[in-house]
Amino acid sequence: MSVTIDEVARRAQVSRSTVSRALRNSALISEATRERVWHVAQELGYVPNYVAQSLSLNRTNTIGMVITHSANPFIWQVIEGVELAAYERGFSLILSTARNDREREYAVMQSFQRRRVDGIIVSSSHMKTIYSRAQQSIEIPVILINEQVAHAAFHSVSIDDYEGARLAVQHLVNSGHQRIGYIACTDRPRSSEKRYRAYCDVLVESGLKPLPELRMRETTLQDFEIGFAAAESVMQSGVTAAFCYNDRIAVGLQAKLRKLGVPAPDALSVVGFDDIDEAQYAIPALTTVRQPKLQMGRRAVEMLASILNQEEVENEILDCELVVRDSTKRLQH
Repeated sequence: MSVTIDEVARRAQVSRSTVSRALRNSALISEATRERVWHVAQELGYVPNYVAQSLSLNRTNTIGMVITHSANPFIWQVIEGVELAAYERGFSLILSTARNDREREYAVMQSFQRRRVDGIIVSSSHMKTIYSRAQQSIEIPVILINEQVAHAAFHSVSIDDYEGARLAVQHLVNSGHQRIGYIACTDRPRSSEKRYRAYCDVLVESGLKPLPELRMRETTLQDFEIGFAAAESVMQSGVTAAFCYNDRIAVGLQAKLRKLGVPAPDALSVVGFDDIDEAQYAIPALTTVRQPKLQMGRRAVEMLASILNQEEVENEILDCELVVRDSTKRLQH
């Protein structure tokens, strides 16, 4: 005969609900109790009936996650954070790629809902264009990561784009640079506008002039290509430093500088944003603003779990950190 949850509860001297939570690695259970329950369950050979549990709780203990594209190196640490937090709380994770297609993103969210996932995490989405439909049709909790437009109906976890950009530009100003360009892109308008505003504010506060003519706004190019294409214009402008919207633009810029034979950072200091893995291996190693990618993924799951437990949840904005490497140099006046 199969071992029941009641037998595990009696042997571990806890309640049925405590056994259930402990076996799902719930944060509500202490580490000591969790270990005792797991030990007893293994000793008795208990196998949880998750199907029956999900029916009784009207839960599937499954999270659906939508990402725009798997080629973006930024997203994988976010996914790792989601996976770690999901495992700790007994959730399974279903991952799907929207391929940067707004209709596909909406279809994936609908599919997740039909599969009865408990909630959905969406990273860097097209929610601006599908928001009204999603608001009306998606009836389960949705957590947005680094969404480009604020939505009252969905919760979000994001980073402080403005303060992160201030760190980057202030570092260049403190290093003696007076002509600083900003290289951006157009498909992430909210974060790009905040970073550009910070760029302008720091320069004005320092008695310097923003250079809007260097604000590259290519819509058809990938991020690496934007940086690569911008290099010649940047060098012709006479700037001594460039702040890039993200690391991939910065790495593309550095690649073209090498091809042009431009010594970096002697001729041009470059700062990125994100701190993707490639940043530390770029030539030269890239100074950048580090986003807490793992923490964002974790917090998205924690927020979702709180909502499912009918707890109050506030949107979160996380801090960034400046990481100084070899791509920036102090000017000698």
